[in-house]
Amino acid sequence: MAKSANLVQEESTTTGTGNFTLSNKDGRQSFNGAFGTGGTDLFYYFIMHQSAAEWEVGTGHMSDATTLVRDTVINSTNSNAAVSFSAGTKDVTSAYPASYLPTVTISDTTPSNPENGDLWFDSTDGTLNLYYTDGTPDNQWVSVSTDGPNVLDEDDFASNSAAAVPTQQSAKAYADAKVPTPDEQTFSSSGTWTKPSGSYRWVLIEVWGGGGGGDDGVDGASSGGGGGGGAYNQLSIDIDDLSSTETVTIGAGGSAGSAGGTTNFGGLIYAYGGGQGGTATGNGSGGGGASPNTQGAAGTNGVGPVATTDYMGGAGGDGGGTDGGAGINYGGGGGGGGATGTGGDGGAACLGGAGGAGGSDTNTTVGVGGVSIYGGNGGDGGAAGGASTAGSVPGGGGGGGSDNAGNASAGGAGYCIVTCY
Repeated sequence: MAKSANLVQEESTTTGTGNFTLSNKDGRQSFNGAFGTGGTDLFYYFIMHQSAAEWEVGTGHMSDATTLVRDTVINSTNSNAAVSFSAGTKDVTSAYPASYLPTVTISDTTPSNPENGDLWFDSTDGTLNLYYTDGTPDNQWVSVSTDGPNVLDEDDFASNSAAAVPTQQSAKAYADAKVPTPDEQTFSSSGTWTKPSGSYRWVLIEVWGGGGGGDDGVDGASSGGGGGGGAYNQLSIDIDDLSSTETVTIGAGGSAGSAGGTTNFGGLIYAYGGGQGGTATGNGSGGGGASPNTQGAAGTNGVGPVATTDYMGGAGGDGGGTDGGAGINYGGGGGGGGATGTGGDGGAACLGGAGGAGGSDTNTTVGVGGVSIYGGNGGDGGAAGGASTAGSVPGGGGGGGSDNAGNASAGGAGYCIVTCY
């Protein structure tokens, strides 16, 4: 059976459907260090292109210290076949696929399409059965009841009575104990995560950095840029690898003219904040969107900051009304540039916060904040002395001000969600 390991992450620039050459990423654990070489279908792998809609989940092995052999594809963007990856950097990680977690069925008929390890409580004869696969045609349901039918009692299967059949309530209580309801703890401000009781195995940690604040123009004839969106990041980890409590630090949304703060969970995972909008006599540029590993760059006095080096965080729009760049994957959107006319729109985002729009000094038509699918939206820019709007939580960039009247807005604060399964 394939395995997974904690904090295994490498990168690759390999293209096509063949073997991948891996390189170490930020000192994380390597596949070779976690699993060694040789074997077949030895571990689970996840491959995700950093800048294209390409991903693949499967099982594989290492033929040598840096070569990943993609043995079996489980799920992919190529109709669950091997993906012919295009040029660019890909993140390669190891985790247990969600679709492979066992299911529990309570019914009077045999479940269809079972997977290895699934549980079935037969409500007709009171037996508990485990689906067992050994790679032969003899895949089968195996009774795990101690003495066969009618031995399970009404006290959540604790007794071994030869005369009692469990009630539906007892069967449900047993199933709930084996497959607990996910525990979710959310943090909109800094605090402490506490490990829940119960038979939890995996923990998904999701974090967003704070959005950068927009800024004002230098004088009554210029406008400031919108703030960049904060980044998103996630980590799947064995619950036994976490302490009973972990410190959660939520990055603040940047006030007007200030960058968004960094969110982190227990020093294990970070999401950086978006850059603040720029201010200048000739209209400020938008702040840069953040990436999981890089703070968004501050806006300047005209030319917007470029995208982050991993290309996830969007570029800030140039002063003069250029739109902010879109955040890719985990990155935040770039802020729009300020303008004498209509300010630039904020950059959109997928998982990170979207960018705020630039201010519009002499135009009543405002720049529009970017929209994020999973993060916070960017704030709209202010127009002709009117107020801009703040970025929303989590991580939306604040709107830029229309002049030097102090009407730029703050970015949305960071956020953290911790779910135990």
